[in-house]
Amino acid sequence: MQLNLCKKLRIDPDIKQRLYISPPFGNYISTPVTTSVRGSYTWHFRPGVIKQFLKTVRPIEGGYVNRMGLRNPGIRNILLNSHDVFSIVGMDEKEWDYIYDYLPNTTKLEINIGCPNSWGMCFTKEHLKKYVDKFPNIIMKFSPKISLDDIRSYHDSGITQLHLSNSLPTERGGVAGAQQKEFNLPLLEKVRVLLPHSFIIAGGGIYTIEDAKDYMNVGADGYSLSTVWFNPLKGIKLVRQIKEEILEKKTIGEKNDLQLRPIS
Repeated sequence: MQLNLCKKLRIDPDIKQRLYISPPFGNYISTPVTTSVRGSYTWHFRPGVIKQFLKTVRPIEGGYVNRMGLRNPGIRNILLNSHDVFSIVGMDEKEWDYIYDYLPNTTKLEINIGCPNSWGMCFTKEHLKKYVDKFPNIIMKFSPKISLDDIRSYHDSGITQLHLSNSLPTERGGVAGAQQKEFNLPLLEKVRVLLPHSFIIAGGGIYTIEDAKDYMNVGADGYSLSTVWFNPLKGIKLVRQIKEEILEKKTIGEKNDLQLRPIS
């Protein structure tokens, strides 16, 4: 069950497609102006989410670190819907096949190949082709250490919505926050130059409106909020600020220039 926050905000489809709540918070929180991303889900049930959270999630300077290990109920044990995005991870090649066969083609999908706790490289070119053919407008979530050549390859194969990025892999676990943002800003700027017509979702270290504007200035189209939701009041405030100070102004400007890129 999701907690619906910011109920007084008017639903705006244009802004909903540009402002996301990332897992695990997207499993529990929704607002009228954000799209919740749920997951990440594997094929099999992976128990121990509460134990692993209490054991491994720790605050660090500028963010958080975790070794959650993709604990989740499994994609078959949740209720699918048409408004949330579902983030998926295959732990081996067969899992990618099982998930592909199981999900209806109306599912809004994020393919997570950037998780430090997964084996994302078992997602093959054959998987990519059939997923792109079945599911329209897939979001691909990358590692902050992915190469530009790999991003171009995925884009040329039909992935035009790029999420930069997942948590930063370190010896301590996956790091989310300021360190992640240090990797993502130059990466996003390079990807914007390389692929000017792609839709880029910025994620990592967005705790203030200034963080979001830093990403805006290097070419972000959308924004994904995650660990800011450890403080729901701060998350609600940031959603309002991004909506009013970035997305509403950007949408108006794009409509005036007749240059709004389709993203759905």
